[in-house]
Amino acid sequence: MAMRHPKSIVLSGALTALIVMTVLSTGLGRIVPNLISRKHTNSAATVLYAFFGLRLLYIAWRSKDSKASQKKEMEEVEEKLETQQGKTAYRRFFSRFCTPIFLEAFILTFLAEWGDRSQIATIAVS
Repeated sequence: MAMRHPKSIVLSGALTALIVMTVLSTGLGRIVPNLISRKHTNSAATVLYAFFGLRLLYIAWRSKDSKASQKKEMEEVEEKLETQQGKTAYRRFFSRFCTPIFLEAFILTFLAEWGDRSQIATIAVS
């Protein structure tokens, strides 16, 4: 999104989503141990950390063979960016101050982080 829209608006939308996600995760981390015993909470956090760690190692091991596909994807992105250079000045001006970009960045980041490793880690740590 930052390649198509003003970086400051996209960044502010993403950062706001991450702040909201951190506050929600911290709140859940405070509430969950009161609902479930601390022993079960710590056990679940340990299992999730081990699972995500092993998953990251598997993804890294598997990605050694995907250099060609990454190069092809990069070429497609560059080609797409070249075709979008001819936007009108009015559209650039309107998109700079348009709040749907902020909302789109906020919603995309929020949904992408929901249930992610970082959210589970924040819940476990708090």
